[in-house]
Amino acid sequence: MGVTRGTSDVQIGTIAVDGGVATAFTSIGAIYADSTAALTQADATTKDFMSIQSDQPLDKDVTPGALTMMISLMNVTSDDMVALFGGTVTGTTEANKIWKAPLQAVTIEKSVKIVPKKGKIITLIRTQLSAKANFNLQKDGLYLVDVLLSVLQPTKALTSPWEFGPEVVVA
Repeated sequence: MGVTRGTSDVQIGTIAVDGGVATAFTSIGAIYADSTAALTQADATTKDFMSIQSDQPLDKDVTPGALTMMISLMNVTSDDMVALFGGTVTGTTEANKIWKAPLQAVTIEKSVKIVPKKGKIITLIRTQLSAKANFNLQKDGLYLVDVLLSVLQPTKALTSPWEFGPEVVVA
């Protein structure tokens, strides 16, 4: 049994027409090493069903906590900005492209693949992206895009919200 560790790439893809996982993925840029990049699950919530005749619950309902991922990207392109924020791009080469923010908030949903350095790939079938600009204007400042990815229930029937595996193939 191998250990899953490190991150070599994070990729996004368009959710399939049937509501299942994307069939093609592309990298969304370099993750800033000095930021906290994490996939975490909130604590479960519980509801105890109590009887007045007992100090112990007769039944319990448990709801798993929400699964979210936070990353900071440091070398985003104009096309990445569209994928993360919405909006439009003008220009034909990266040197002359200009990204223009959308006039109203846009809901962006994608499939996400987290490729570790070693171990098993994690695939998030349907996530909602919430991106924000984070530009430290100091002399050694860096333009980052902070992205919160919230895992949602897929719209395809009987589809799990996330998957763990297969193993990364190390060349």
